[in-house]
Amino acid sequence: MRIGILAILLILFCVTLNAQSNEGKEFWFSFMEHVDSKQNTMVVMITSRYATSGTVKMDGINWQSGFNVAANDVTIIRLPVDAENVGSESVQKLGVKVESDLPISVYIHQYSNLRSDASLVLPIDALGMEYYTLNYRGFNNMGRYYPSECIVVGTEDGTVVEIIPSANTLQGKRAGQPISVTLNQGETYLLQAELTADLTGTYIKSDKKVAVLSGNAWTEIPQGCPNWDNLLEMMPPLNTWGKKYITTPTKLRYEVIRIIASQDNTLLQIDGSQSSQVTINRGQSYEFNASEAYYIHADKPILVGKFFPGRSCSSNNDNGDPAMLDLNSIEQTRDSVVLFNSSFQAIVENYIGITMLTEDIDYVQLDGKPITSFGTPQKVAGNPKYAFINVTVSAGSHQIFSRGCGVIAYAYGFGFAESYAYGGGASYKDIAANPIIDGGCAGAEIDFEENLDSFRYNVLWDFGDGTGSSDHTFEKVYQDTGIYHVELVLEDKCLDEINEFEKDILISKRKLLDVALPQVMCEKESVTLTASDIEDATYLWNGPASFISSEQNPTIDQLKLENGGAYNVVSSFFGCKSFPAFTEVTVLPLPNIGLPESKIFCPRDSFLTLIAGDFLSYEWNDGSTQSNLIVEREGIYWVEVAGENGCFNQDSVEVMEVCLPLVYFPSVISLNPSNVQNGFFVPVIQDVFDGEVTIYDRWGNLIFFTNDLTKGWNGTFEGKECAIGVYVYHFSFTGFDLDSQVKKYQKVGTVTLVK
Repeated sequence: MRIGILAILLILFCVTLNAQSNEGKEFWFSFMEHVDSKQNTMVVMITSRYATSGTVKMDGINWQSGFNVAANDVTIIRLPVDAENVGSESVQKLGVKVESDLPISVYIHQYSNLRSDASLVLPIDALGMEYYTLNYRGFNNMGRYYPSECIVVGTEDGTVVEIIPSANTLQGKRAGQPISVTLNQGETYLLQAELTADLTGTYIKSDKKVAVLSGNAWTEIPQGCPNWDNLLEMMPPLNTWGKKYITTPTKLRYEVIRIIASQDNTLLQIDGSQSSQVTINRGQSYEFNASEAYYIHADKPILVGKFFPGRSCSSNNDNGDPAMLDLNSIEQTRDSVVLFNSSFQAIVENYIGITMLTEDIDYVQLDGKPITSFGTPQKVAGNPKYAFINVTVSAGSHQIFSRGCGVIAYAYGFGFAESYAYGGGASYKDIAANPIIDGGCAGAEIDFEENLDSFRYNVLWDFGDGTGSSDHTFEKVYQDTGIYHVELVLEDKCLDEINEFEKDILISKRKLLDVALPQVMCEKESVTLTASDIEDATYLWNGPASFISSEQNPTIDQLKLENGGAYNVVSSFFGCKSFPAFTEVTVLPLPNIGLPESKIFCPRDSFLTLIAGDFLSYEWNDGSTQSNLIVEREGIYWVEVAGENGCFNQDSVEVMEVCLPLVYFPSVISLNPSNVQNGFFVPVIQDVFDGEVTIYDRWGNLIFFTNDLTKGWNGTFEGKECAIGVYVYHFSFTGFDLDSQVKKYQKVGTVTLVK
């Protein structure tokens, strides 16, 4: 199903202080392997309530693109073909980062040859550190396997990730065998199942936030239905899972519903025209076909997914194909949602599905009109407290607004061999988070707040000292130190349920923590700053050269002069901060020896003396302790010295044997060698690499040439004796210069030829 832009969701709502949504200013994601590997199109779709700008970039392939998006519009950025992850179980650097000046919503789409799927992307604020994946089984087509797959994207350096696959992997890891991998920012790890195995229920845990996407390279839904598609969906972190879901029908004859449990012995209650119960354990899934609305609720957090079957098996016409959608818990409703439906890429049927409280029907509007003007919402048979409606809409943007308890909304559509479905009309807040603080300082104001909508929630505080409050935000002062048992009761008027939280908080007094005495160190040494407070305290250090650390005893390696100065630290014990404490680090300079990097000398001329300078003590590599060292051969020599401030330093020099060329020529040669010593004109040389000798008579005629310096001139030319007299020679040769570089030399002189 190639759908191009598909449906773009714009989220417009009043955000409570602690509620995350799919809006943000920083996003991370990556693309998994597609059935048409390296031949598919990958795009990022960016929308915003504001006119804003930003960048889409991939540092791993040195690519980026700026973007501008108008308010309530969409901008499409196409990624390079190298953005696709290919191959199971290796670390790659193919993470995509989207940043913007103002909040945006981001969606991604991967398509090729009627094989397409798309997904909402969660911003970094809504990411987590614990996930289960939702997938479908792999597919075998004429002996080629298209795997079930998931991918992890690192958002911070040094992120340790543990993956426990629910099925055997393509590279031979067994189901249940932990896989440990460390990811830096922007690095990715693609995991694929072997053959037709299903990765649903694969567990992923990390020590820092990661993004997780899941799906299939290509598959059929259900098995045996002859329509195929890739699946792509971003997984919500475990802390955003709810216990109550509504799944509503579309125009299809049925959809496949799959439920994953987060804890053992999770009791599922599935209520429709008929009800059923089933118990599953953590990571396990339960699947059924749904042709009506169901109210799905559990005693522990669950994730519910919806799969569109192939058109041959469920559609009433040729429109439709497999697609995958994470459902949102009705605990994550939002007040206002804008969806952008598109007719691009042959989508001809566009819909918006809305779930709301039945009593809120008259409070919900679509495009400024009462929802009832588009049809009559139907009650959910399994829980008539909720109602739903599917509205046929035109391509373009559509706004949903609720003056009641909010809505859950999805956009979806169908075309020939195509379909799409997006979530996004929901919050992604940490449902299980305890809003009670850990503690504070005696005698100081402490803020108690749960950051929830006052229209929807009633609150009741018990501060553990005989006082309480029904205010959503309350400033409390404890006069005495100690442990206080605080309780918070939250009444959700929309869901008609009560949640209770409790915590023992510690009220302490400020104190001056202990720090190390001032330290005097030398450059390049390491210093450890130490602080001491009661157990479970946290620390924050500040110091010179923009130093900052949250470690209790941070170490600074390879000290520089600019690291010297005053350091301060503040400890915090459950919100009660200490007074700042200070210590001093003095960094002494190392003695500057100043040996050159290299030195040359010629042993035939003299020896070489290395001079270290004026210091308190010396130790050369041969054990000598004098300030100077006499060198007679080449090699690397080092010396360690002690300065007057007690700091030691070491320096080295590379000594190379380099001699300048020596050249001697006879001044006289004889045609009769018995008369004089020399019968040949040949050079006596040392440290010459090569050369050429030419000899001319007094009229400039060339008499002799050779580049074989072992051969000389015997006073003849073309076999005949030359005339007695003076001849000029030119010697061109190469050898080292004083900088140990190869240099070309010239030597000119005369030689007298005698009888």
